[in-house]
Amino acid sequence: MLHRVRSLALWSRLGVFLLQVVANAVIPDYHPDVFNPPSTTAALSFGDKLVRFMLGGFRRWDAIYFLFIAEHGYVYENCLAFFPLYPQAVRMASGIVGLFLRLCDFSTESLLLLCGSALNVVCFVKAAQALYGWISVVDHGKYRTNAFPTVLAFCFNPASIFFSACYSESLFCCLSFTAFLHLERSYQSTPQKKNAFAREMYLTAFLAMLSGAARSNGVVIFGVFILKKAQTQFQRISPGKQLLSSSFDLLFISVIYGMMAFVPFVLFQMYSFRLHCSVEKQPLAPALIDYAVERGYIYLDPSRNSSSWCDSSLPVAYSHVQKSHWNVGMLSYYELKQLPNFLLALPVLVLSCWTLWTFLPFRGPRRSSIQSIVMQAAESPLLPYVAHLGFLVAFCLFFVHIQISTRLLCSSSPLLYLAVGLLMPPTSKNIDWSTYIRNLRVASEKDVRLKLCIQYFAFYAVIGTILHANFFPWT
Repeated sequence: MLHRVRSLALWSRLGVFLLQVVANAVIPDYHPDVFNPPSTTAALSFGDKLVRFMLGGFRRWDAIYFLFIAEHGYVYENCLAFFPLYPQAVRMASGIVGLFLRLCDFSTESLLLLCGSALNVVCFVKAAQALYGWISVVDHGKYRTNAFPTVLAFCFNPASIFFSACYSESLFCCLSFTAFLHLERSYQSTPQKKNAFAREMYLTAFLAMLSGAARSNGVVIFGVFILKKAQTQFQRISPGKQLLSSSFDLLFISVIYGMMAFVPFVLFQMYSFRLHCSVEKQPLAPALIDYAVERGYIYLDPSRNSSSWCDSSLPVAYSHVQKSHWNVGMLSYYELKQLPNFLLALPVLVLSCWTLWTFLPFRGPRRSSIQSIVMQAAESPLLPYVAHLGFLVAFCLFFVHIQISTRLLCSSSPLLYLAVGLLMPPTSKNIDWSTYIRNLRVASEKDVRLKLCIQYFAFYAVIGTILHANFFPWT
């Protein structure tokens, strides 16, 4: 079945690619006043023009930041809001690919755009396979027949364009879903196979740390690990026994996970401090300096003083940049002029709340005792993922630019796709597409929830690709 998952993921990426090519060629681009540094390429070759024509729709909005960082590094202070794993991976890939494409005369910018787009296709396919594996093993395989429908929902999710454009969503999603898969495998290994358990847990923690180097919300993944460990400890406690030792064990694991969660963040802040707050700074190309002066950006310049955050008692570049350059803070985005962005994010927030309600473990009688609720929570294999999604929803509502909720939630939580997949007809290994599409159409006519989900996913996937590719505000 994995080859079908791979094929489905590739076909969906091909669809997004073709749609953005056509949209970018037919519809005139919007020209927002956003970050878009001048090109340092003297003259464009035929290969450069071809790459820009075919993949230009994938270099919009935040993708410009990622590709700029991959080429020049964190030379502008406002770039410090973007975590380094994706741009560094693109930079390394372009260096390797460039060795084999010397005769094509591609510029560095074209190579980065080409490699960034290709890397996201690979990561998206791996994320789809990891999601299929996770669905197949979570809760002891209870949802195995819904695994393929869940992947189908993922491949055509509302944030599809962001999994193909040069954003970090595909890489982050791949790392997160793979970490969740190995987490479930580790806890389902037999007690006799301690080496297998340790191996899976080490791999899980490593993947989670990498996800934390890709996006800031990667630290939340470790909360899933801690809750999973807490559930296991609670289930193993005998009445009146082992409570103290289990509590210390859980506390120790929580501290270790907490430290691991923030390692990528701390290292990135140390790097940012050394780069922007030290006396030795590398001079920039004149064109980049002129652009920084024109836009009022703080940049690396040996003749200039350090940034204001460098003198803070706790010099954290990320929080400073988010506040000063992006106006990120608790409820700071709640303004009347942002109403269209709230409406844009409303469907995914409603879907997330419905997903939370669907998988909430304690939905019994209203007069259920506290002990009964605790027991239900401890025995629910999906509780850690419910808490993970709930935290992200609250984070979107109170702290971030609300319009990024769609791509943030769609790249972080497998529960969203499982909730939709459970509404769809289950499948066997020998799936017949014509029959399944017909069954899906019949099911959507009977279930208004499924019909709304299909319409929402399809509309956002298509319209989002068209608007984003032409630089309209779909971010």
